[in-house]
Amino acid sequence: MNAFVAVTDREWFEQLRLAGTLDEVNFWQPSAGGVFRSLAPGELFLFKLHSPDHYIVGGGFFSHWTRLRISLAWEAFEIKNGAGSLVEMRQRVERYRRIKPSPHEDYEIGCVLLQQPFFFPRDDWLEVPAWHQNIVRGKAYDLTTEPGRSLWHEVTSRLRARPLTQEAVGEPPVPSERYGEPVLVRPRLGQGSFKVMVTDAYRRRCAVTGEKALPVLQAAHIRPYGRGGEHRLDSGLLLRSDLHILFDRGYVTVTADGLESDKFQFQRGEILFGKLRPYFHKVGVAPVHGVCSTDIVVVAPRNRPWFGFVLGHVSSMEFVEYTDATSTGTKMPRTSWADMARYELALPPEPVAAAFTALVEPSVDRIIAGIQESRTLAALRDALLQKLVSGELRVRDAERFAAEVTS
Repeated sequence: MNAFVAVTDREWFEQLRLAGTLDEVNFWQPSAGGVFRSLAPGELFLFKLHSPDHYIVGGGFFSHWTRLRISLAWEAFEIKNGAGSLVEMRQRVERYRRIKPSPHEDYEIGCVLLQQPFFFPRDDWLEVPAWHQNIVRGKAYDLTTEPGRSLWHEVTSRLRARPLTQEAVGEPPVPSERYGEPVLVRPRLGQGSFKVMVTDAYRRRCAVTGEKALPVLQAAHIRPYGRGGEHRLDSGLLLRSDLHILFDRGYVTVTADGLESDKFQFQRGEILFGKLRPYFHKVGVAPVHGVCSTDIVVVAPRNRPWFGFVLGHVSSMEFVEYTDATSTGTKMPRTSWADMARYELALPPEPVAAAFTALVEPSVDRIIAGIQESRTLAALRDALLQKLVSGELRVRDAERFAAEVTS
């Protein structure tokens, strides 16, 4: 087992020390260049102030390291970044990078995610053993040998002497699915860490659509948090924001095979026909996989060569007039699949139908591609507009996000 003592910004420490009880913090690094590999999840991460204060003043339990744009880090952790605002956080990054303020740049930073942080009162500050003045970022200690063993004893004795909201360090791990892998402790994951770790686990792509624009991706709980769900990596699902809404409202559910629903399910490229007031001619081709209400009839040919033929007839004025004539109800007339299925038509030879489908499909594919691009850009607009208005994001950053998504 290991511990890592990291050189810590005094302002970051004081901001968090005064914030009250916290379940997580983001120990951010002004540059995202170096990957943090010194600890395994659950091992001890300790805070040491900058020179001349060579003291350990607190710590937490390591859960994950990642790179994030500073706007996304603020969105996930807010004041748990050790700053009072995004503007203040940007100023500190600029100070450490020794660069001029760049209001249009969304800096990429390194993020060490820590759970169950603790902050020692001044009387409990601990001198760092075997520390050298030329250490810039930090130093790892083996807790099974000296001086690591003594360091472990000093830290745990301070923690046991004060009331904690989490399990006491050093006690046998309590079997529970709510916690991560036991190393030194089993740290609970905070909400921000859950979001970031689920995002990385899915390689920053929507689990259903493959969408990769981070501002429109959200971490969902497979079991809703309000009904006993937990911030656990194996209970997370990364979804595009609109699918997340459908999932939370019960329109779709998760099974071992993917998303399911008690509504009608349709696949990309299938034909959708609105049976409520059919005279409105609500006919289209589904641009994505999804679910719909029972007022939509999903139409699909048994064999793909007949797609063009079926689409042409279902969307024809003659078919719509037929369904309108066979509808029942006065205020809200509806047709039914039983009536639709009785519509008579002449079938051409299958080679003719296949040739027609070969002409129709490229046009349908172009329409679907245009719809998907429009949906992505609309979701990106909605996600970025509030940040642009508040000043958290600048126009240049928004343009870069849009370019990455459409490239």
